[in-house]
Amino acid sequence: MPLYLFAAASAEAYGELRSLQLMQRRVCCFPREDAMGRKFIDCRAFPSEMKCSIAISADTEGELLEAAVQHAVAVHRHQDTPELRDQIKSVIRDGMPSERAPDRAA
Repeated sequence: MPLYLFAAASAEAYGELRSLQLMQRRVCCFPREDAMGRKFIDCRAFPSEMKCSIAISADTEGELLEAAVQHAVAVHRHQDTPELRDQIKSVIRDGMPSERAPDRAA
């Protein structure tokens, strides 16, 4: 049973009509995640002295890029430059990262 149907059934069962009405309104307003697709970057795929195991995913390339740049600056001590942003853009992939670590690039 999809989560929103389960929540609707639960709210209705407990007599929380107002919650049910609010939830139904919200469900209609939010786009479905699987219709949009996800994008990700997986640090495990890149050489790193610290053997970083972070994988970041987002619904949009812009959102993912900003999160990845923040991670690269804060954790990997890179400078936020146009070149860094271009490098990050070039490794963005569609879908979700694998649970299994990818082979690290040489």
